[in-house]
Amino acid sequence: MNQIDLNNKTAIITGGAQGFGYSMVERFSQSGAKVVIWDKDQELIDSLDLPKNVIAVQTDVTSYDSVENSIKETLEKNNTIDILVNNAGIAGPSFKTWEYPIDQWQNVVDIDLTGVFYCCRAVTPHMIKNNYGRIVNIASIAGKEGNPNAMPYSAAKAGVIALTKSLGKELSDKNIAVNCVTPAAAKTRIFDQISQEHIDYMLSKIPRNRFLKVEELASLVAQQTKNFDGLMQWAEDAKAQPGDDNFGPLNDLKEKPHILNSALRTMCENDGIGSKVALQVRDGLLNRKELLLDLSKYLELLDEPKSTSEGALSGMTFCITGALSNPRKEIQQMVKNAGGKVVGSVSSNLDVLIAGENAGSKLAKAQNLGIQIWTETQLLDNFSETPVSIIDDETTEKNSTQSSLADYN
Repeated sequence: MNQIDLNNKTAIITGGAQGFGYSMVERFSQSGAKVVIWDKDQELIDSLDLPKNVIAVQTDVTSYDSVENSIKETLEKNNTIDILVNNAGIAGPSFKTWEYPIDQWQNVVDIDLTGVFYCCRAVTPHMIKNNYGRIVNIASIAGKEGNPNAMPYSAAKAGVIALTKSLGKELSDKNIAVNCVTPAAAKTRIFDQISQEHIDYMLSKIPRNRFLKVEELASLVAQQTKNFDGLMQWAEDAKAQPGDDNFGPLNDLKEKPHILNSALRTMCENDGIGSKVALQVRDGLLNRKELLLDLSKYLELLDEPKSTSEGALSGMTFCITGALSNPRKEIQQMVKNAGGKVVGSVSSNLDVLIAGENAGSKLAKAQNLGIQIWTETQLLDNFSETPVSIIDDETTEKNSTQSSLADYN
């Protein structure tokens, strides 16, 4: 696990007593934050063995009075509120829209959408006063796609996405970043609320045929609370020497000593970046640290717009090597049109290596890393349609959903 510096930051995590929420509590706590769990279930709170830097406040996010009282209690024990993660949510039962119980609809919307609004409304003024804040709202892929038999949940999560964009634009002139994460499903207690048929449906829509791990979401959310800080943390980690705690593994899989530390090696996994460029990036950041920190008050680091095409290869990363029967550019475009990403080098982040004749060193490296190896024929067999890629223009809007550095570990 890479270290994210959250020292002296106070983070509120709603629904933090279990599942996604508690995984984030652990990650934030390990990163030095003072964590405040807001959760309705007092019995569950009492059962937790909390670290010294974690406290819990019983909170009902569907009650604005309860949210305000929890803010008062939080500020009595911590002077500021730096981070808010709106995680509390329920799935609700599975019904067709025309059969959905009205009281259950209201319950889902009250927790999953109104609760997010209440917490943002109550916490934001404190962040504005301190001119610093990081808000991360947990939505769902259901809010973008609309899952059948889960209409209230899908509608509420779509509302969370829109709320995030609106609030981000309203705070665009302040040092407050507002992000939204839309994960796929994970095996948590929320599965107890939905039918096996619906669980099977969700799994069938995930290209990698597995549910999200709670620690993966925790890592992503922790990074979303950072911005330029995360970039400078990478630069500091990139100074590590053998024997330092943050150097990473000393040897590779063949027991050959690593020359570069973990941060630099991860940078080199990006297509087209070698050790020389990685060192130049590190040194450039460290030599201009004060200037960059001054700029961070006025700028946000944004990810470039990404393809939102859906296809048989969505979410997968490919590298192509060796002699193929079709032109390489055509193969690359077919992968992209089917939702995949094509890179030029083999690393642990690679999903599949497409290997033609005389594949050479890339094939050997992929085999050592345990990466899937496909022939050109296997690739062509994996998709029958190649949808056109679409670029979401909204990702270029300032603060629509601000993105910080990806987890570099």
